[in-house]
Amino acid sequence: YAKALDPLYMKVIGYSLEMATATTALCLGIGYPVAMAVAFAPVKWRPVLLLLVILPFWTNLLVRTFALKNALGGTGFVNTIYGLAYGLLGGENFVPLDLVFNNTAILIGLVYVHLPFMVLPLYTALEKLDRSYLEASLDLGAGQIHTFRKIMVPLTLPAITAGAIITFIPAFGALVSPALLGGTDSLMIGQLIETQFKQAN
Repeated sequence: YAKALDPLYMKVIGYSLEMATATTALCLGIGYPVAMAVAFAPVKWRPVLLLLVILPFWTNLLVRTFALKNALGGTGFVNTIYGLAYGLLGGENFVPLDLVFNNTAILIGLVYVHLPFMVLPLYTALEKLDRSYLEASLDLGAGQIHTFRKIMVPLTLPAITAGAIITFIPAFGALVSPALLGGTDSLMIGQLIETQFKQAN
């Protein structure tokens, strides 16, 4: 415990907490609309949309992360599309986006990996939600935003909490995404533990 509280390790723990918190917040921000889209879609489309959400789980995490690394790289899919758009808008001297080996790449990777963990509990809660509460709120003069804030969010708060927990914990201890997408100053606690076991004995 004394070694774990060393200032150098505390800095790594602090960075890991920061990245896990940002990942959880982004997953909630992206995952809630996705869960709503699936839950409120026509019944015949729900299984298809739900399948698209869980489809990444059918592929190994390492393979997914390498694919994302290639997509974000200098000659990857993202920069290719960006370059085409840049050229169509009459831009000159195209400079590819720097999307790998930095904190942005780690955050994109963590959100990409952990997003389904947030979507699934939210979808379950939204599907079971009594729609009459929403209809009553709208009928009584509350707007869409007010209904969302005052009715939908409080009723799905347990799912938000569950999604946040099961997203935050694995994101905090992530190893693959930071190792493959991060730079030299992007050490997270999972990498530190791996280093201590494999190299420092």
